[in-house]
Amino acid sequence: CRPWKTDATDPEERCYNIIYNSVPLSLLEESRAVKSLSPARVRLSFTLEEPKEARRILRAFSRVYMEEMPPEKEEARALFPEGSFTKGHFKRGVE
Repeated sequence: CRPWKTDATDPEERCYNIIYNSVPLSLLEESRAVKSLSPARVRLSFTLEEPKEARRILRAFSRVYMEEMPPEKEEARALFPEGSFTKGHFKRGVE
């Protein structure tokens, strides 16, 4: 597909990149900052997780993002121990 800023992209054609990282992306503890951006949707994308692990992650994110519960450090650390996840460019931005 053609880049979206060249005015040459067919509106019916979907184009996106997937960037893989060696560790999962998690913004569980950044819920306030994410909500302040007023996103229309927040998507969870699972790849290698077992169904039981995916359900635990989904429950945690649902409580924090949908039920307005503050993220519990213990729960977040149990799901994503220090060094086992990244926040990507969320705090650093992109150019």
